Amino acid sequence: MIGDYVFTEHLLHRLKERFHHLNLSWNDRWTLYQEISQLIIDSYNERRYLNNTEYMCYLYETYGYDVRYEFLVNKEKDIIFVVALHHGKKKIVKTCLSLHDSGNFTPVVKYKNHKVERTQKLLKKGRSMACAEIAAQEEYFAMTGKDVDF
Repeated sequence: MIGDYVFTEHLLHRLKERFHHLNLSWNDRWTLYQEISQLIIDSYNERRYLNNTEYMCYLYETYGYDVRYEFLVNKEKDIIFVVALHHGKKKIVKTCLSLHDSGNFTPVVKYKNHKVERTQKLLKKGRSMACAEIAAQEEYFAMTGKDVDF
């Protein structure tokens, strides 16, 4: 843990696998954590990724529904950090993705709230109602910066 961030072993494995070209200090854990912290400090929060409903449902179903997420983008190093916020204080960096090789994981710009249509689409795909509701709330938060109960 460095500062407010906790790094998972999964994150370290994905960094080594996907970003071996960064030449991080893999032999010294403390130096490695400082280098990862600097990558995170140099990143910005991209809230448009919260609009990717299918990926958000995957995160909720995998890690639980009581977690809020941030997506920190470091364009210079081509990294997206997926950060789970637990009760507003503890920030756990779950994994990282390549900005250009992330497959279906793309930012989505929403101009209108189509909650009913998105909920029906997710339910047809076998997603739970709770997942659809939370994903809609996250999209609203991403657009407005305000929490809301639908």
